[in-house]
Amino acid sequence: SLSMLINAFIQSIFLNKDLKLGFSFFISKKVLKVVVALSLTIGVSYLVKTLIAFYGGSFVIRGLILAFELVLLSITYIISLYVLGEKQMIQQVIKRFKR
Repeated sequence: SLSMLINAFIQSIFLNKDLKLGFSFFISKKVLKVVVALSLTIGVSYLVKTLIAFYGGSFVIRGLILAFELVLLSITYIISLYVLGEKQMIQQVIKRFKR
């Protein structure tokens, strides 16, 4: 969660002076990759919301727009993780859905 990341960041600042631990001790690369992928996905979400008029159509059109956004955001998140090198994480999630 966000509070955990902030807490770990603050602890790393204070404890770094005494323990000489690197930043990677407090926050792993995997967490940073997920945060970057989420940031890209949120950016795409804001971009899509500004380009598409959601309240202008009927109920069916709004449902189709929401489905399109869901698919687009899922694809953006998966591609972001793949590009950042988290192929194994994606494969684990796909295995869970296949069960």
